[in-house]
Parts: sequence; structure tokens; C-alpha cells
Amino acid sequence: MSNSLQFGVEIELLLGGGAGNYTDWHSLALSVSQKLREAGINNHINDGADKSADNYREWSIVREITIPEQPAYVGIELVSPVYHIADPWTTDLQTIFRVLSTSFRIVHSEDCSTHVHISATPTPFSAADLAALGKCALFYEHALDLLVPPNRRGGNHWCQSNRVSASFNERSLGDCLGMLDLVVQSPSGSGDPGKKAVDKVVGYMNHVSPMSRTGIIHGKKKNFVHGKIYKWDFSRMVGGGQGTIEFRQPSGSLCADDATAWVELALAFVAAATRMVGPALQGMGVSGAGATQQHLWGMLSIGAQQLGWNWFG
Repeated sequence: MSNSLQFGVEIELLLGGGAGNYTDWHSLALSVSQKLREAGINNHINDGADKSADNYREWSIVREITIPEQPAYVGIELVSPVYHIADPWTTDLQTIFRVLSTSFRIVHSEDCSTHVHISATPTPFSAADLAALGKCALFYEHALDLLVPPNRRGGNHWCQSNRVSASFNERSLGDCLGMLDLVVQSPSGSGDPGKKAVDKVVGYMNHVSPMSRTGIIHGKKKNFVHGKIYKWDFSRMVGGGQGTIEFRQPSGSLCADDATAWVELALAFVAAATRMVGPALQGMGVSGAGATQQHLWGMLSIGAQQLGWNWFG
């Protein structure tokens, strides 16, 4: 295939010291950074949560303020570099969690999550790709919900259903899929990715009302894009589609196998949605709750085949 997928993963952790007694976040971060470097994982501490490209050339350590701290435990986020599928990323995850489990204490917290960012290279996702992914995100939502704890199924402020976006406004599943279909059936959605078509898909998936709390605080007068509160964040594609799609629904990862599974699921899902949307949706209808878990597994198998993963399943 001429086009391939690349990705990054963000792992939120509630972490404490093992033998050490860390009085603040920075002292813990310094120790984590040193231990990872000694194990061969190049990394740095990103104090300001800088999003520039240089911060994605190696692993970075960021303070995660959305995780409530507990005595002797603080929230941190490990942010990966940009990986290609053929890179030894699974080995890196094994090394990282081996260091964390032997030198520190990872505590389960419902406030932790795992986020997977995915982009296409060398050609970015087109409006048609994004519409296809949006349709699959909605159609398979219920089946994906069954893979995560209840607090990651839509009740969490940072993990809301894309069906409640201000543009969809909780319309029926069939109506939502039809709205996305219309984007790519218009002239602006064919051929060239088309900024207007891309932005329209992003709006459908990630619009927030000006009457929401965030809209009122920021003085918004009309629907605006705010993807970080949804299960699927398309917001980085605004203005031409050069960014990533973020799958925000996965729960926290306590071991390398957890993180690996979420990355593989996200990659297979996106591959199937953007390359095989017909087989991914065909014959299942659009009524009710959408796809079953059996349908989801079949769809992921299609994506795995597209990625050349003969071992999947």
C-alpha cells in the first residue's frame, strides 16, 4: 500500500515511589526520566506541556492535572514519539512498564485513560476517510463501549459520545450516518481533501454548543470545535487535515499488554474504517444500537489484514 498509518500513544498514570519518597511531581518525574533513560528509553520532562514537533521525537513526561492526587501518588502522562507500525514500539512499551513496575508503584485510578493518536502518511486523511471513520465510530460505538469500564462509556466529561455533539444533537444513528454521507457526496468532498469538507466532518463529530459551560466561559456565539471532550477527537484535522485523529475512550493501562492492546485496536479500527468502509458497514443496517461485538471483531480483523497483521485474532 502506498499510504500507511503512524501513531502516538499517551498513557496516563497515578504513580508513586517504590523505595523512594517523592514530595512533589517534579522529583518523581526526574526519577522516572532517569530510570527510563538507564533502560534505553530516550525521554525528557515536558514541564510546559509543549505541543511542538520536537517533543514527539522521543518519549516525554508531562504532569496530568486531571488525575486527582492521592497521598504519595501523583498523576503523570507518558507521551510517546511518533511511531510507524514497523517500529519496535511494543518492545519500548514492555521496557517502560518493566521500569515502572520495578522502581515505582502504579495505582489503579478510574481517572486514568489511554489515548491513541493516528495519522496517515505520506498523504493525510481525506474528507472521505474522515467521514468513513466518523460513521464507523458511531456505528460501532455500543460494541466499543462494552470493552471499557462504565465510566468510559459516555458519562465522563472527557469521554462523551460523539452522538451528543451540537451538530448531531442526539439524532438517530441513521440520520447521523446520512449527514456524514452527504459531506463526501458533495463536490467539495471528492478529489482533493477539501478544507471545507474536512472541517464539516470535524464539526459534525466535535461541535460544542455556545450555551455549554465552555462556550459561555469563552464567549462563543455559535457552535465551535472542542474535540478533547469526545471519545473520538477529530479537531486536529481542522484547516486541511494535516493532524491526527485521537481515540480517547480507552481506560488506563496498568501494564504493557494493556497499552499494546489499545494501540492495536485503534490502528485496526482506523485501517478498516478508512480503507474498507464498505465491508465494515455492509449488511448490518443503521437502526438501534448499531453493531454487535461480533461485528466489531470482524471489522477489526479486516483492519488487521490491511495492516499485514497475520497473527491478529
